[in-house]
Amino acid sequence: SRHPRTGESQVTTRLAALALALAATSAQAGELIVHVGSYHSPSTYAYQGETVSYNNVNPGVGYRFDSEVVVGAYYNSYREPTVYAGYAPLWQTPIQQLQLGGMIGVGTGYSIPTGRSVTPLGALIGRWELTDTYSVQLLFVPKIHGDMANVLHLAFGVKL
Repeated sequence: SRHPRTGESQVTTRLAALALALAATSAQAGELIVHVGSYHSPSTYAYQGETVSYNNVNPGVGYRFDSEVVVGAYYNSYREPTVYAGYAPLWQTPIQQLQLGGMIGVGTGYSIPTGRSVTPLGALIGRWELTDTYSVQLLFVPKIHGDMANVLHLAFGVKL
């Protein structure tokens, strides 16, 4: 069963377009982030008395500035558009291709579990450089209260 849109879609689309336009015109080099999908545990949640499966297909785009600021948009696990902004530092590990870090920020589209139109976001990040240009990124969002799931999210990066 699908649930109704929250009415944020036009605002979300405009904010996403603005964030990505600002990123694209920035003088700083950075990384384009392509959001792909997620795995949820548990795989379902309760919504209006029904059991609903999380959406595991989460297409979207984002941008990581050299300053470690991130902005972007994707189709989230609750079948809503999300626009996000945050700070996402990464640290080099002794393994040359591997960086670890985290993200803290805010995003739209999570009113189902939180009841808010703008929600704090956080994730742990693992980034593996495939080449000097391309990377694969796994983000882990731990379950922080009963109405959520543990989430493992897949994204790819392209340095610009």
